[in-house]
Order: sequence, then structure tokens, then C-alpha cells
Amino acid sequence: MAKNLQKLRYKTTLATDLNPEQFRQTVAEFYRSIVEDNAVSVFYYAGHGIQLQNTNYLIPVDVPIQSPKELIDSAYSINNLITELEQSLSDQNIIILDACRNNPFRKTATVTAQLREIQAGLALVEPPPSTLIAYATEPGNVAEDGRGRNGTYTRALLRHFTRSETAEELFKKVRKDVLRATNNRQTPWEHSSLLETFYFAPPKNKKIPNVVNF
Repeated sequence: MAKNLQKLRYKTTLATDLNPEQFRQTVAEFYRSIVEDNAVSVFYYAGHGIQLQNTNYLIPVDVPIQSPKELIDSAYSINNLITELEQSLSDQNIIILDACRNNPFRKTATVTAQLREIQAGLALVEPPPSTLIAYATEPGNVAEDGRGRNGTYTRALLRHFTRSETAEELFKKVRKDVLRATNNRQTPWEHSSLLETFYFAPPKNKKIPNVVNF
């Protein structure tokens, strides 16, 4: 994903396999990089994401989580991400989550019963104005990893970055590809409050977004 965005001249922060502290530092650096009024920001995440008590969390790597408190302390809340972006100088915010996976703690013998009962997939989040949140699949469902380095959803995204399509047009094509690839088991989902047209590959005279990739 990062290489494709860099080819389109995005100002990109790439981070992989982060522990909780590195995760928070990288996201903070991303916020600080939004220094221009009317900027556009894109946040892309691929990895484990779960919902606990209707709150979505992104899970850093190698975290020995055994209780809900440890999860809340170590994971990164999507609500926090949305709040920070809403308070930044960014004019439009695009959040892409290839993170709707099965509960990674279900088979761990030492975790509490509460963690084993974590619901599948991610909960639907109401986006603030000028924000689009894209999910690899519909709320409450899990996404398929597929074959190869990228999941089914990300592979479809990469196929459709072009200079002539709006975000809405792109995500419709991605949805069709993923439905076809998974025999209708996985339906990508977007929740949008965008007020302006957004292009991943901006036409001339459009600002190049700030992007963070995980």
C-alpha cells in the first residue's frame, strides 16, 4: 500500500509491527505532520482489530493481553483516532481499516472469559463531519485474509487506485471485487460524512494527502 501511495506523491508515514508505545508515537507523529490548513489525511491500517463493549481497538504486536483492562491500556482506540483527526488541521479524513478479524484471544488459555467473548468484527462508528471510514467487511463480520501478502480487501484496493475515480467510485469497485473473490461472504462497508469530493489520486491543483500506513 505504501509504495502505491508514494508513487502518487503522498506524504507517507510507514510503520509495521509496532508495540503499544511505538504505535502511539507513530500516530502522534502523524498528527503533528498535519501542519497545513485544509489538508487531507488518510489513515490505513491492516492487522488485528476487535470490538469490546461497542468500542473498536487496533491491536499492536506481541501484546500479552489477558484481561479487558490490559486490552484497553495496550490497544489503540479507533474513537481516539477519530477525535484526534477531527481536532487537527485536516479538512477531510479517510480511515481505512483492513482489521475485521476473528478474536485473537479466543484460544489463549490464560485470558479471562470476557476476552473470549469479544464480538466478531468491528462495531459501526459514526464519523464526524468530513470523515469517511472504510471497513474490510460489514459491521460484526470478519474479513478473509486471502492468499499472499495482502488480504482480499487490500488487494482489491490496490487494483483501483486511479486518477479518474472519486473515493465513492473506488470503494464500489472494491466491494464488487471482494464479493466476487469471497463468493459473497465478505461485503466491504463505508460510512461517510464527506462534504467534498475526494480522490485518492488527486487531479491537478488538489492537495496531496498526509498518509499513515500500518
